[in-house]
Amino acid sequence: MSTQARSEAKNDVLEKRLAEAEAEYFTRKTQIAEVLAAARLDPAVLNMVNARLDAVLEGRNALIRELQHSVALLTRAHNDAARVYEAKLSDFGVRAEDARHDLLPSATGLGPAGLVARPTVG
Repeated sequence: MSTQARSEAKNDVLEKRLAEAEAEYFTRKTQIAEVLAAARLDPAVLNMVNARLDAVLEGRNALIRELQHSVALLTRAHNDAARVYEAKLSDFGVRAEDARHDLLPSATGLGPAGLVARPTVG
């Protein structure tokens, strides 16, 4: 199985798990609201509990977004290194078939990763 096929399979599994987690989140949120309403808590306490839960979830979501960004950067760096490796081997006379390296699936462009060009005033 190629690297791309494995990555696509992993992405499919992750998307399924995400959909299941979202469904469970809304179910649990509804259950919590029902329990808190049945407990007849003070609305201020109820709002505080909901705010805390939302803050915890937002923190976890921020961490997930940060990790997804890191994965994108590392995928990009891997693909850039593979392209440079293939180009250098080609410069040394190694055939393209012998120097072929699988690239990871990526939604990023083909510009260099992490480099920003600034116009210089000369």
